[in-house]
Formats: sequence, C-alpha cells, structure tokens
Amino acid sequence: MIHGMSDTADQPPRAYEQEPSGPVPEPDSGPVSGPAPEPEPVPEDERRRRRWERRRRAARGARRVLARSSLQSTIRQRLALLDAAGEVYDLDESVDAYGDGVVAALEAEVARLLGKEAAAFFPTGTMAQQVALRCWAGRTGNPAVALHGKAHPEVHERAAFSQVSGLRPVRLTDEPRQPTAEEVRDCEEPFGALMLELPLRDAGHLLPSWQELTELVEAARERDAVVHFDGARLWESAVHLGRPLDEIAGLADSVYVSFYKSLDGFGGAALAGPSTLVEEARTWRHRYGGLVFQQFPTALAALLGLERELPRLPSYVRHARVVAAALAEGFAAAGLPWSRVHPEVPHTNEFQVWLPYDADVVAEAAIRTAEETGTLLFAHAWDAPVPGLAVTEVDVRAAGLEWSAGDVRTAVADFVARLGREDGAARGGRTGRRGPVPSGTGSARAGPRVAPIGDGGGVVGGGVHHEGMSVSIDIAGLRPERVAIVPSPLAELGMALHALAEPGHHPGLQGWVTGVTARLDPHLADRMCEADFLWRSTFSDLFLPYAGIPGRSTLPRGTLAEELDLLDRLTDEQFVDAALEFTCVITYDSHEPLVLGDERVRRRALEVAASRGPRQVRFTRRLLDDPPSVRAWLRRFLEDCDEAFFAEVWSRLGHQLTADARHKTELLRHRGLAEALAAVSPVLSLDEAAGRIEVDKLVKGRTVTAGGGLLLVPTSLGWPHLSVLHRSGWQPVLHYPVGSPEPASPPSVEQLTLRMTALSHPVRMRICRHLARSAYTTSELAQVHGMTAPEISRHLAVLKKAGLITTRRRGRYVLHQLDVTRVARLGSDFLEGVLR
Repeated sequence: MIHGMSDTADQPPRAYEQEPSGPVPEPDSGPVSGPAPEPEPVPEDERRRRRWERRRRAARGARRVLARSSLQSTIRQRLALLDAAGEVYDLDESVDAYGDGVVAALEAEVARLLGKEAAAFFPTGTMAQQVALRCWAGRTGNPAVALHGKAHPEVHERAAFSQVSGLRPVRLTDEPRQPTAEEVRDCEEPFGALMLELPLRDAGHLLPSWQELTELVEAARERDAVVHFDGARLWESAVHLGRPLDEIAGLADSVYVSFYKSLDGFGGAALAGPSTLVEEARTWRHRYGGLVFQQFPTALAALLGLERELPRLPSYVRHARVVAAALAEGFAAAGLPWSRVHPEVPHTNEFQVWLPYDADVVAEAAIRTAEETGTLLFAHAWDAPVPGLAVTEVDVRAAGLEWSAGDVRTAVADFVARLGREDGAARGGRTGRRGPVPSGTGSARAGPRVAPIGDGGGVVGGGVHHEGMSVSIDIAGLRPERVAIVPSPLAELGMALHALAEPGHHPGLQGWVTGVTARLDPHLADRMCEADFLWRSTFSDLFLPYAGIPGRSTLPRGTLAEELDLLDRLTDEQFVDAALEFTCVITYDSHEPLVLGDERVRRRALEVAASRGPRQVRFTRRLLDDPPSVRAWLRRFLEDCDEAFFAEVWSRLGHQLTADARHKTELLRHRGLAEALAAVSPVLSLDEAAGRIEVDKLVKGRTVTAGGGLLLVPTSLGWPHLSVLHRSGWQPVLHYPVGSPEPASPPSVEQLTLRMTALSHPVRMRICRHLARSAYTTSELAQVHGMTAPEISRHLAVLKKAGLITTRRRGRYVLHQLDVTRVARLGSDFLEGVLR
C-alpha cells in the first residue's frame, strides 16, 4: 500500500502528499562491518532532497502536466488564489475572530452541500475525526471504532485514536478493498461507531458501489452503531456512486470533509452532522487547541474551492478514466514486461500505477522525462511496497483535461525510453559501486540480485531473481576411508550452551533448559553470559577444533578433556578469528586478513562489538589484546560446565550418538556415500559426476576437502540446526541432528496469511536466517547481503509488520532479531529451513 508516497519508501509513513523538508535519517546508525565500502558521492538524505527539488522545478517548468500540485507552487502563486476571493465573500466585512464571520459562512455552506443540520470548521482532518468519534463514543458508551486496517487513522495518525482520544480501533479487514456488510455483521467485538473512508486512499482510491455502501450502513445500524464517513475526498465520489453529495452524506450520522485535497484550498476541514453533535464538537475543538484566532485566508480559499473546483470534479473523474486506459495501452505498446493501472477503471480522479522497477529508477526516469521534454506525466513520488516494484499516484485535474489519449500514449513512450536507460545505468552502477562477489571460495554472505518483475522469469509482486542458495563441498579425489562419522563431546557441549542461550531455537528442549537453568550456580551463569556470543548464534567453530588442525584429517576424541587439548593446539590467530565469526561479521570463507594481523579488521571488530553492548566490547578487547588468557578462561569455563551439568548429559547421549554414527558408517561402507548422506538428512545430496556434496541451506558457500577428509558429527541436542563448517583452510564438517521434537502447533489462518506473505520473498528468508542467530543492525545486514540500507529497511518493515522480528535500541544502534517463538508457530519446516 502507499504510505505518503516517498521516493525511497525506506522511511516511516508520512502525511499525505508531504515531501521531505528536512534531513531524513537513516533507518539506524549502526556501523558498517566488513570491508569498508567506497563512500557514496552524495548522502542519502541529500540525494532525496535534491530529487524533490528537481521534481518541483520540473513541475514548475513543464509545459504540460496532468495535475499541478499546490506543493509545487510558490508562495506568490498560492497567494494569487485569493485575488478572486471577492467573488465568494464580501471582503469589506469584519475579519473573523475565533470562528465567526467568513468561517461561519463556510460552515453554513458545507452543511447545506452535505444536507446536514450544522458543520464546524477544524484546522485539520485528524482533529475533526478524533473529536467526532470521541463525541460518538460518549453517546454510545462504546469507545471501539470499526474501520479498515488501511484507513487513515490506522496508518497515518500515529495511533492518535488511542493515545489522544481514548478510542480503540477494531479492524474489519486489511485487504486492499472496502469492507463488506458481512464483515460488519460478523465482527466479533462490539463497537459504537463504524468509520468508512470514502474513497479508501491507500487501497487505490477505491469506493464501494452505492448498493454496497447502503448495505454497509444498514449492517452497522443492525448493531446499533453510528456511522461516520471519512470523506477527505468525498467531493469527487459522487460520479462513481451515482448520487448527489447530500444523498451520500445522508447515509452517515456524521461526515468529515477536507478543503485542500480536492478543492485546492490552503488547508482545513469540516465536520458535519446533527446540531447537537456539532455543538459538542466545537467544545472539544477548543479543548484540543483547534479554535484559532483568525483563519480568513484558509476559509476564503475553501469557499473558492467549493465555488470553482467542486463543479469541475466530475469532469476530472471522467477524464481520469480516459487517461488510465491510455496509460495501460501505452505501457503495453512500449513492451514493458508488466504494468498495472489500479483500479483499471478509476473510481475518482486519482488512481495508482504499478511498474516492475526499483522506485529510485522510475523516479529518476520521470523527472528526466520532464526535464528533457517539458511534459510531466508522473508528478508524485514513487513508493516501493516491495523491492523491485514501484508505485505512484496519478491525479487528473484542470490541466489534465487538455491531454488526449494520444498525448498520454506519446508521453508514456518517452518515459519508458528513459526508464530503460535509467534501469540499465542503475544495474551497472550498483555492481561497480559494491564490487564483484568473491569467486573461488564463494562468499556465504553474497546476496541475490534484485531485478525488475518479469525480468528473467521474475514473479509479479516479488520481482526477485536469485542464484541458487546452498553450501557446496568439493570432494573430488576424496578417498572413502577419509570420510568419518564420529560423535564429539565438545561439539555437543557447544550445542548445549546454545540451547541454554536460545531456548526458542529448540522447542523440544524446554524442559531440559528449565531444569538446568534452575540448578545452575549463579557465578557460572554469569560467566556463561560473559561470552555467550560464542554459542548464541549456533556455536562457534571453536567447538570443532579438530577441523582446524593442520593435515585436515584429525578426528574428534572420546572425552571432553582430550578435545579441549585439541582446542589448545589451535593458533591464536585461528582461535580469535573463529571466536569473532558471528558477531563481528568477519568474512567466513574468503582469505581476508586475520584480525590479529590487520589493524583495520581489528577496529571493525571492536566497532561491531560496540553495538552488542559493553559486556561484549570488554570481552572482545580482552580477546584481541591477550588471547592466551581468554583461552585459559574458556577452558576453565567449559570444564566447569562439564562438572555442573554436561557430564550427566553426555553419559546419557553419548551412547545414542555413538550408535547413530556406527549405523551410518555401516551404510557408508556397504552402500556408499550417497546412501549415508541421505540417511543423515534429505537436504544433503551427492553429485557424483561433479564430485561435490550440496547442502540445501539459506546461505551460499563453498569448501573443498583438498586432500584432507570429510567429517560428519551427530548431535542429539541440535535439531533443527544442520551446520556446515566451511572455513577456509579447515577440514569440512557436517554437524547434523539426530531425531526431532514433537510438531509445533499450527498458527491461526490470519497469522499464517500475514506471515507467510512476509516470508514469501527469498531475500527476506535470507535475512531471517541471520536474524534467527543474532541481532543485526540494518547497516550490517546491508553489508552481509550486498544491498543498500534502504533496500534492507523495506524488507525489515515487511517482517516487522508481520510481527516476526523484534527491534531494540542499544545506545545509537538499532538491532533487529527474529522472534523464533513466533516463527516456530508457523511449523517446523520453515524454522528448520532458517536455522539449518
């Protein structure tokens, strides 16, 4: 849906038709980890400001436009509107004071036009509607207001209903259409008022039919509820509804109308209804601070709008239908892979256009077309409901009446020609700016390419083409005897610590986690928190130290003490790099400098640690300054964990894991590697011709056995994680779960619809994979996925709306993390996919 129609759509929704007038902040100010990107030539907020200024200049200088917005005018031009004020009001009358004079005349005219007993002028529609519904709540005794989930108070007023007026919204539907009478009748919660936005702007300026509208009102009456019309754009709705304004307004108990959205006024609104309601509303207007000393310029502009623009609106609506048809024909003739005019036959003089490109690309093409041809086809900003999809609003006013269908088609051809050039330049510029994806080892953090819908077989609504996501293990030349399946006590201890730190990852272990936590020594619990970043994500490669021993063929040992001895054999450089893998976003499987040997990488590690809080900064600094002491600390800690709870766990699980390893080893010997891998997990596959194992995961990576061995390590505590150690220079390890817990309970239909829609995008699934393991800032996710921060922000907004991620602020950092408890309710398949 359209929220404020900003160029980049990476900011919170703003007021209708409002453009950035001040610096626009980034989604968060977290540090960018990884290799420092080349600096942008222009900051994002400045780029947006410049684009707005260019669009405004283009609108002023264009010879032809469909509609000239008041926001694109100068103060002098707007003041000139009052030159004709003497035609609608005697300018020799006394100036107004606190709502009399010309303001009272305007109120009387609105009441007459809408067929209501009285009307009251308000400085804003937000105030008018809050006051109206607050008054109705007092009369009905019910503060609940039934409304559409995309209605203006829900989307654009910052929860003013509940925060200011004590009202409680009850959503009838969130679907991009008007609500139905059945939904009003079937609403489970009692409500005192039904609010209908006519037209429903965020759904495409949609109106119900006259019959549907009367049925909606009748359904509300059946429930003893009053009806209020949010008629900000009611003036232009008469054509579609086929009734005069007073008959339309007569269906409702009260109506709010705006004077600037359709009537080209300076601002202001009016509330019309029974005289007793309006009189009470005047009292609340004063209490809300809406009784302004003098308002004659706004009132005169509103009267002029009623005199001049109101009679023209039907012609604007009819011509909007001509323009909409010509736009659709023009896009088809220009060979666009996909486009949409919504609704196909506009209900008012405003409608939406959807195109399969990035919003920045389309916005630039629209401005450039106006600059180069003097014809401004799209005067409003472009929004991005999802990456790769651009949406704008088109409104037809007086200037648009001069456009024929042929003029529209010609303008479309000019626009599409520049759109193609801008799209090509954007793709090339993006690659050049970010640099190529590392080859050879293949970065596990390389993201998919976001492409226009229809390009390369993309899907409408998603617009994403992505490369295959998996981890590949090159086993060319691997001898059968170099494949080993062996349990590891240290790996299982790592998984136990992970389950204690993130019990939401492991629904089947809740009882065990509760029991261990309850009897844990407080001092040990505190030490466990001190370095929990080593096992909170899944667990660090430090718990598989045998993979890092030179020769790439060392196997796990039978006891924890023996494996801790192997951990001591890792070099300081190996230890520190493995310890900082997850939280400091060290490139995993490429040959970047080691953190201890490169001051730039060291600074980056400390900067990212700062976003995780002072505890992690202290530990990271100790780790970088004195690795031997931290290594000794970690060994003592793991030994204490063994004594406190793990020895009992291993005595119970060790036999099970040994039996599983023995069974799969028999399969390996007698039926081959393919059968053994199939028994380990269906996500493993062997391509014998290519000599590689593919692990189906939401991450891309590559490793090689390179004359060493391949190690498979079973875990009983690990479901649903299936981990692949593919660190450069280390032996490949498959750490796979044995068994699984009971199935999770299914989510509700409403939750399933909302959340699966949010998760039906490959990029968001990859983001979920990272957010399931740790909290990330927007900047870090942008670096990890090879995308811009605004692109990541758009995806995060979708996930947050679905209630799938949580956001918290730590100082100047904003951290996002997946709510795995809610994800688990979607079912084990998806949870296993993102945690694999």
